[in-house]
Amino acid sequence: MLYLIDTTNGKEQILEHHSTQHFTKDWLYLVTHNMVDFEDAKVVVMTYAKFGTLVEFYKSRFQKDFGDTFEFILCDEIHNLPRFSAFLHSPRDTNYHRIAKERIEEIVSKQTGPQVIGLSATPRRAETGMFCKTKYITVDSDVRKLETQNIVPYANLESLIPTLPKDKKYLVYASHITKMKQLTEIFHQRSIKAIAIWSEKN
Repeated sequence: MLYLIDTTNGKEQILEHHSTQHFTKDWLYLVTHNMVDFEDAKVVVMTYAKFGTLVEFYKSRFQKDFGDTFEFILCDEIHNLPRFSAFLHSPRDTNYHRIAKERIEEIVSKQTGPQVIGLSATPRRAETGMFCKTKYITVDSDVRKLETQNIVPYANLESLIPTLPKDKKYLVYASHITKMKQLTEIFHQRSIKAIAIWSEKN
């Protein structure tokens, strides 16, 4: 299986798992010649840009389509691929994200090669940017409520905080570190213990 991800940081985190491995030239030779035994196979992790590089290399050097020999291609944060494929630092740059995007679209459209699975919390962005058929598999809302026990939608957390019972624990998600720090300070001002946790790699 091939695991594609949009950032190098994310790739390094996934590679910490024992069932994954780095891309190597030896692996590339084996996988393109169908010589990897199932028992020995590990999930190979690479960025979309690296995948695009290999697609371009195999097309120009061997006139072959890279990627057909996999059983699955897992695309993490697939909604970012169309966005990245539009970026170019210089007109002379080769747009490897665009090459990766077009190859994945081709594989999905052929329906005879690997099964492509895209992961995204915002699938509509992927649908509008990827030019191939998509089939949604979503988490059932009842299952999500069962896991979290209670979801409280809010527009203004500051007005919600005074209504929260102090004998309970709460988990608050914020998309930016600065917002986390602001919310922690708001809780402290109301004598509610709070900590903010984030990854230094992101």
